[in-house]
Amino acid sequence: MNKKRFISPALFALILICFSLPFVTVSCSGYEVTKITGFQMITGTEVEGEKINPNPLAIIAFVAGVGGLIIGFWSSRKANVVSAVMGAVGFICTLLVRLLITQKVSSEGEGMLSVEYGSGFYLPLILFLVAAGYNIADAMDNKKSLAIPGQSPPKGPNVKFCSQCGSKAEAEQQFCSECGARF
Repeated sequence: MNKKRFISPALFALILICFSLPFVTVSCSGYEVTKITGFQMITGTEVEGEKINPNPLAIIAFVAGVGGLIIGFWSSRKANVVSAVMGAVGFICTLLVRLLITQKVSSEGEGMLSVEYGSGFYLPLILFLVAAGYNIADAMDNKKSLAIPGQSPPKGPNVKFCSQCGSKAEAEQQFCSECGARF
């Protein structure tokens, strides 16, 4: 079993765990009013009697994390591409959440409120970017091992290629070392 196969799901699992960390801290004149986690951004919360609705972009980012986690267990070029897209979508949505919060606090806080973004914002942002980059690199690596459509891959007497993921294998192997498919 290829250990490299678990890097992508591990990155997305870390992202999901980070949603439990403080995403944003809102302060008024230097005094902390509230800390909001990523999960509270997704589910909504109440701050000093005022209801804060779930943030659709935070929900999309979380769903991208869940999708990346699930798809990351498949070892194929298509799965890498989809996981990279999930990472990019999560990254963009997380940035947009920050932009919207900053704009809302600036417009409604009348200069009295300030926001500070915590590890629940920065860690998922970085990990989404790393997951996207890793999966792009892995897809490119898988592309090198795939045959060009319409052409047969160069084969030696002891070489064969997996029909599922395109990886090169020894002729005597019964299972693909990359994806586990039977030859």
